Amino acid sequence: MTLVALLAVLLMFLAVQQPQRILPSILRIATVVIPAIVITAYFTIPFVLNRGYISVSPYLQSWKYDSYGANAILSWLLNGELFDYGRLPVMTLLLVIGIAWALCSRSEAAILATVLFFAWLLIYFGRPTWGQLADLVPLHQGLLFHRFSAGVDVGAILLIGVAGEWIWRQCMRLRAGWAPAVAAGVVTLLMVPAMRERYTYYSTNAGWMRTTRHALEEDHDAAEIIATLKTLAPGRTYTGLRTNRGDSMRWGDLRFYDLLTFNQVPAVSPPYASMSLNSDLIWHFNENEASHYRLFNVRYLVAPTSLKLTSFFTPIKKTSRYTLYQVPSGGYEQFVQISDWKIADSQLSLFNQNRSWMLSGDPAASRFIRWSYLGADRGPGLNPWDLRGTVINERVMPGRIDAMVRTPNAATLVFKMSYHPDWHVEVDGRERTAFMVSPSFIGTTVPPGTHVVSAIYKSSRLKDGLLTLSAVALILMLCYGSAFTTRIEANIREWCHSRQLDGERIAREHV
Repeated sequence: MTLVALLAVLLMFLAVQQPQRILPSILRIATVVIPAIVITAYFTIPFVLNRGYISVSPYLQSWKYDSYGANAILSWLLNGELFDYGRLPVMTLLLVIGIAWALCSRSEAAILATVLFFAWLLIYFGRPTWGQLADLVPLHQGLLFHRFSAGVDVGAILLIGVAGEWIWRQCMRLRAGWAPAVAAGVVTLLMVPAMRERYTYYSTNAGWMRTTRHALEEDHDAAEIIATLKTLAPGRTYTGLRTNRGDSMRWGDLRFYDLLTFNQVPAVSPPYASMSLNSDLIWHFNENEASHYRLFNVRYLVAPTSLKLTSFFTPIKKTSRYTLYQVPSGGYEQFVQISDWKIADSQLSLFNQNRSWMLSGDPAASRFIRWSYLGADRGPGLNPWDLRGTVINERVMPGRIDAMVRTPNAATLVFKMSYHPDWHVEVDGRERTAFMVSPSFIGTTVPPGTHVVSAIYKSSRLKDGLLTLSAVALILMLCYGSAFTTRIEANIREWCHSRQLDGERIAREHV
């Protein structure tokens, strides 16, 4: 998104330049853009290189990825819904005035605002209009085209400001001392419907937040359950989904599983962004299936006290409103049988096959699939099938899990964390090959005997190097940036002056 915005701004800026000013303008932009690219490279470059491990949710509404198309967006623009939904179309009117005045005045700032608005509007049309051309945009697979509406808003704000300039100029024609007051009054009057609607909107939201906060503060049982969870052994907590009883444990729009996130309690809950490859499998979590709790290491469950749960749930704390249960989950590690080796050449293929596997009887039988995802695992054959390995104990820390295990034969151990190339596995301090197993977890082969096996998240050396480069670039910019830009600006002025003198000399010679 940043690269697309940068390119769009650059093109729009150059669009209003006179030919002889294009090269100086490029040099001026370069003095800002190049350091910015270097300083942010530690984030952007690894993000691009590892984009295959950043999930594109198959369940997100298609219009978020594709946008709405030219017909729908232009109709909203013309009937006022794009900028004045549910109120008088004052912003739309000011936008039209701004565009008309920009075309009439032809000032550089007004033309820039117009180009900015229409360029973003064209991009906002999205895939229904541009089709396969949209695939030329960097990182297009996960790009949310509907968010380009923010760029349209920026252009519209500038054009509304241009409309304010036109109103000011018309009032100044009165040549009276009270003309500025008239101009301010007209603009204020035009803004009243929008300001009133915004005031109502924010007041309503503030009321909802106050009500929710009050209800949450009054619910001492919830605070008691959260405090208990923080004292228990490591494991994830499940409180339901929006599609089942999880929706009943709520305070306004805030649900119990939101409290787990806010209080940094590990949870299996509806994802906020679906960034990991297996995050959307939560929608297929069967709360009545014991193997699903074990698969995701759901060790604790919170349910309303009025709901009586039996089977494999053991109550460990009960309040008037909630009951906290313990579930036999087995921990963050599990010895499994690799029953198959498959290839997934896309995120969608991987997700669909993992979903089918999860809904089968394989998880209950500890039969897992080893994945060659995006060519990362080139046909190792089947891994050891021995399931007699035992996890003796585990230690869970941020970015690291250590487990002491014992196995009579070579066996496959799975860490129940989403696979990423930056996860490394060590056995007794020596690095071992880590590979992806269903459902996008981390797997490794453990030799016979008793061992300490660790899964450790380490940033790649590339990122460490880029972070050092970014830090050096930032320090140099802070220390010498002003002098450097001043020198560049002086050279640009000198170059422009020499070009002007050359032009005048050539004109005299022709005369």
